[in-house]
Amino acid sequence: MASSTLQHPTRSAVSLISRGPRTVGFPTPGQVRDAISDLVLDNELAQAWQLAAEGVAVYPEDEGVLTVAGRLAVECDDTRRAAWLMEQLISIRRATALAQASPPNAALPRSEGKSSPAPRQALAMRAE
Repeated sequence: MASSTLQHPTRSAVSLISRGPRTVGFPTPGQVRDAISDLVLDNELAQAWQLAAEGVAVYPEDEGVLTVAGRLAVECDDTRRAAWLMEQLISIRRATALAQASPPNAALPRSEGKSSPAPRQALAMRAE
């Protein structure tokens, strides 16, 4: 479906997520993702867009919300929005990967002025 036929959410639109995360009954990221998927299946794309926009605003670092919103953008040929959402997702995944690859307290092995022999030299030294 072309994005020209899609109604994008506006500030005056009725909010599907009307309360903040601290309010009892506020939808979780998983519920937001499921609701967007259900709206798409029911061909309720305007509401799906609204919920996706609000979901990204409330959960800007949730990979699942970004992914489903990005897929919705791709399906509706909104390439600018899809690209922005995928950039956000890549940024989050890059940060997560870097954090897991190099924990802040991990100490790198240090050589105390001595260089270790090359692997072949080490094998030759063992053979002697």
